[in-house]
Amino acid sequence: MKRSDFIKNLIGIGSSALVLPSYAWIKQYDKFYLLQNFVRGFRYYCGPQLLHQMKEGDMLELVREPANEYDSFAIALHFNKQKLAMCLQRVMKF
Repeated sequence: MKRSDFIKNLIGIGSSALVLPSYAWIKQYDKFYLLQNFVRGFRYYCGPQLLHQMKEGDMLELVREPANEYDSFAIALHFNKQKLAMCLQRVMKF
């Protein structure tokens, strides 16, 4: 839903739209190719324990880790708030 359509619906419905729960405003995510990269530390972190919970299409969270002692540009992969693995800057290919 576009922002303008949301505002038009909000004005047309009145104040009841602010009180009643509506899921029409939830953003739908588009799938797109972001990067190709190898992950490091999958067996060291929670990867093997979470592998059976994951399925194709699940979203992973990318978290920057500037305090990482090995790579200040490292990015951690999280699934359900648990660290799966790391992507190191020196091996990333965009």
